[in-house]
Order: sequence, then structure tokens, then C-alpha cells
Amino acid sequence: MNNCGAGVKRILVVEDDPEISLVCSKILTSKALEIDIAHDGKMAGEMLERKNYTLCLIDLKTLMKNDRQLYQYMNEKHPKLLNGAIFTGVGLVAGRSKVFMKQTPRLFLHKPFAPEWLKEIVGKTLSQVNNEDYRTNKTAYR
Repeated sequence: MNNCGAGVKRILVVEDDPEISLVCSKILTSKALEIDIAHDGKMAGEMLERKNYTLCLIDLKTLMKNDRQLYQYMNEKHPKLLNGAIFTGVGLVAGRSKVFMKQTPRLFLHKPFAPEWLKEIVGKTLSQVNNEDYRTNKTAYR
């Protein structure tokens, strides 16, 4: 696997909507953040094998459609990365997604989101991941 340069944090955005992917990339790209985009869980899994990521921003709808195994894969092969998993989704999560979120203590960012919210949740998650005493907590941002 390739490592990021010193001090650079790499974020994997898993999002099937190209417009949202582009917006996330534009909002988060900076000298200290490198953004990669995967359009589905299969592509994300392949990227996780090639590069080290600090954080993953994962569209819950994409995950529930056909890629729920991405979460299981991350849990088995990259469990530490799950501390940096942030799920995104529209409105109130329903059905299988709601059950999944209740069973999964991860952060959730409601869509549509303001750029400031995305920056805030990513910034807080990055600082928590860098803290050795990080404890996973479930929080919704909106």
C-alpha cells in the first residue's frame, strides 16, 4: 500500500452521485487533505487495498443498495479505519438503513449538508482519529 506524504491525510469518498462527489472533493481538498472518490463499494474495496486512508465518507444509500459488504470488509480488514467512518444520507434513515445505523456506532451527516457541516464533522473526526484515546460515538450532524 502507498502511504500519504508526511502530514497529509487521505480521505475516501464513497458516493454514487458524481455531483455530490465533486462537491465533497472541492470542499475538502486542501494542502493537508487528499481526496479519492469511489463510486461503489467494489471500487472502494480495491482502493482500500492500494492506499492508506485516514477517513471514509460513505453514502449510506449506496451502501444499502448493494455494497453493505463494504462495511463488513472494512470491519475485517481495516477495523481501525472504521473509527474514521462517516455515513451520509438523505433525511431520516429508514428501513434496512435505520437498522444498520442503530447497530453501527458511527457518525452520520444528513444530506443536504452545508459545506461548513462537512468541514466540521471531517475536522472533528480527523482530530479524534489522531487521538489515541478515541472512542467511537454515534452523532448526527444537521
